[in-house]
Amino acid sequence: MSRVLIPALNEQERLPALFEALAKQQSPVEPIVIDNWSQDATAEIAESCGATILREEEPGQMRAIQKGIKFILDNYQDSEAIFIIDADTKPLKSWSSAHLRHARRPGQYNNLQYGRVHHAYPWTVEGTVVRVGRATYIDSAEFWRRFQSKPPRAKGSNTCLVNPDKTLLESTLSIPNYGLGNDIALRDHILARGGSARYLYDIRASVVSSGDRYPTLQSALKRMVTPRKGQIDAYKEDFGKFDTYPNLEL
Repeated sequence: MSRVLIPALNEQERLPALFEALAKQQSPVEPIVIDNWSQDATAEIAESCGATILREEEPGQMRAIQKGIKFILDNYQDSEAIFIIDADTKPLKSWSSAHLRHARRPGQYNNLQYGRVHHAYPWTVEGTVVRVGRATYIDSAEFWRRFQSKPPRAKGSNTCLVNPDKTLLESTLSIPNYGLGNDIALRDHILARGGSARYLYDIRASVVSSGDRYPTLQSALKRMVTPRKGQIDAYKEDFGKFDTYPNLEL
């Protein structure tokens, strides 16, 4: 069975919907929630939903992910796939099986797969414009990056690490605790050690995210037209809390 790492900080309101979606997966998954020192009932709700609960006292999503990876190393011989998703996402019921279908193609080892992330904008004119515009922008950008032989942009809310070997997993435990750019740091770390990364256009491998830093048409346009300023403005509350990954792609 594949494992799903879910870093969580004060996510008691969103976890029930996530676990309902995970329970409907066509290919069963084992959820592992890493409670990053929540002050609400995150751990209790996750436990009541049948998840394995780990606690990471050091703040930072990277530390939570590393806690989950260390748990897998200590308790399982191997893993066909390790998923990493955010607590505010809802995967489609075909999500895990679609990822695994791609993962089982020949030669897939130490490979990162990124699925689509759709955003739960309201069904208004503006919401529809933002939804369609962002989806088109992301797919077009990934096509252009592939044409330029660049790796896909990291998507921490829909990641699948395919057939990782023990040495690679152990090496990820040394990645610094970046705040902004931790998903890019993980991607670059794996690429530097002979792994690969790809973006899946397969809509069946998608998740829907209710947590978005670009909730309005104006913020989404700023992200697309002036990527660096748009993302820095959206993430500025994180600056000063952690180091920023030096090779940040905005």
